[in-house]
Amino acid sequence: MSSLIGNHIQKFDTLDSTNNYIAKYCESEKMAEGTVILALEQTEGKGRFFKKWHSDTGQNLTFSFLLRPKNLKASTPLILTKWVCSAICLYLENTGFKPVIKLPNDIFLNGKKVCGILIENKLQNDLITRSIVGVGLNLNQVVFDSDFQHEATSLFKEDGSKRDIDQELNLLLSYLSYCFSRSLSDLEFTEFTFLKFLGRSCYRLTGDEREKINILSVQNEGVVTYQNEIEEIKSCALDDLKLQL
Repeated sequence: MSSLIGNHIQKFDTLDSTNNYIAKYCESEKMAEGTVILALEQTEGKGRFFKKWHSDTGQNLTFSFLLRPKNLKASTPLILTKWVCSAICLYLENTGFKPVIKLPNDIFLNGKKVCGILIENKLQNDLITRSIVGVGLNLNQVVFDSDFQHEATSLFKEDGSKRDIDQELNLLLSYLSYCFSRSLSDLEFTEFTFLKFLGRSCYRLTGDEREKINILSVQNEGVVTYQNEIEEIKSCALDDLKLQL
């Protein structure tokens, strides 16, 4: 993978989806690894499980970047998620916030979602050969759709400071590059950073029931080990977990 995310940056006023743009053109245009596609507006921004990501035009950071992993097993996809989440949390922490990661790919501030991450992988045999990492970070948005008004926040809503999109993009890309470079020489760095910000104390939702749990570990293969209120230790697949902070 590239040691520097953002060597090439392309900016657009409007795209349907920055992830879709990379998927469509990365091969035909021989797009370089680390290329960043930024859109001020995404008409079909998407999240996990095809959920729509809504963002006011020109108010937030909505971008994607291309990775071409080497020897990354398809059975360990959470390695990328941990790295990206860790980098964004370090960026937020050093900006004065206290971010919390909500498994598998959301970042919260004060109990509300401020950032979502979508990673789409291309597989060949048992390896991940291409990854498109999409990031949606709420910078300056004040009003959200009624369905999300009480669940979402932005950096502006948290501290009252307007931020320049280009400046924040460059700063965040520097953290992504730093965390990747650091992880190459220190295999435990990403794991330690991820667990530092992980919202371990949370609720597992099953139908109408809510069970308080404490997450003990998250394996790169997607297995989560947790302890419940009666101190039983259990494990399950991340995809089978529905969590609430």
